[in-house]
Amino acid sequence: MKRLTQIFQALIGATILICTALIAAGRSALRAIKNRWNNRPRWMRRAIKVALIIIIAWYVIKIPVCIYDHFHGRFTWCDRHLAGDIFIHTIKDHSIRLYDERTDEYTTPKLDWISDAAKGDSLIVYSRRCKRGFININTGKIIINAQENNYQKAWIFSEGVAAVMKDNKVGFINEKNEIVIPFTFDYSYTLEKNDNGYLFYNGYCAMTTASGKIGLIDKKGEWVIEPIYDQIWAPQDQGYRIVIKDGKYGVLNQQLQLAYEPIYEYAGNHSKDGGFILMKDGRMWQEDYEGNVVQPFMYEWSEILRYPAEAEGAYDTRYELSEYSKYQISQKYGILNRHTGKPLTPAIYDNIEMISPTLFEVRPANNYGLYLIDTNGNAVER
Repeated sequence: MKRLTQIFQALIGATILICTALIAAGRSALRAIKNRWNNRPRWMRRAIKVALIIIIAWYVIKIPVCIYDHFHGRFTWCDRHLAGDIFIHTIKDHSIRLYDERTDEYTTPKLDWISDAAKGDSLIVYSRRCKRGFININTGKIIINAQENNYQKAWIFSEGVAAVMKDNKVGFINEKNEIVIPFTFDYSYTLEKNDNGYLFYNGYCAMTTASGKIGLIDKKGEWVIEPIYDQIWAPQDQGYRIVIKDGKYGVLNQQLQLAYEPIYEYAGNHSKDGGFILMKDGRMWQEDYEGNVVQPFMYEWSEILRYPAEAEGAYDTRYELSEYSKYQISQKYGILNRHTGKPLTPAIYDNIEMISPTLFEVRPANNYGLYLIDTNGNAVER
């Protein structure tokens, strides 16, 4: 313990000596600087003083300017044209403001974001302090104020009306902010994440219940299709709407009648020839709008199958091209004759390999076992 005390005292003494030496050196340096300063010509001393005052004043002005620029300055390279003379200025605090180049003034306070404008519409949604309102893109001015109306959410205008949410209920307003459909509907993220969420198409809008089930309402806010579906897509070619219920696809026609019951693994418009692409039970085919089969057999992808032939060496196996391909439909595989183009099996297997010129080894869906199939599509015992 005595030894530790002595070491501690020695450290204190050394620290005092070092501090004393530094103080003495500092005083000596100050005296030397003062002497050199007094020996300088008067004009030089005045010039140095003026330069120091200018430097200090520059920093005094620069610091608040930098602080202001940090919160209110612009990323000029992020400016975007909105419409007419209206431009979007991006502020460095990640907000935006609308600017009118004709009048050289900002038309809005800082906003969180603005939406894209619907085709042919002049109103867009904006967000400020987590509230939603509407702006006229041609004037850049706020038409429906977010804070005054306390709208929690809002969607773009469609067919003259826009969905808004207030007190956790969804209703519809017109461009004069008049309520045209009361706030009686439950909000659901299931519908919002779809492109057609809360938008009117051909007089009808997809709407949800509290449970997330989707139906269609008219401009009076009345259900014309009861909310029994998981998804209802926007109208596609000739006004047909795809519906999904319990993971199965169906189709509504323009009269909102079921053209196809929701029993298919997939249903969708054929983008090139019209009609529908349908998938069911490992099959994929095309029908026209009258229900006539146009293409009885279709698939998404195919690969020529090879089978092992004679070994070229002790460890090398030579493979031969076969007359068959495996084709894919909805991540399942089937076998087709690539010369005739006819399917040997539906696409119901997780994997297919050819083990001889006349035998296929297949793995059924949701089954870890392997089975053999011959070139007639019949099961064969091992």
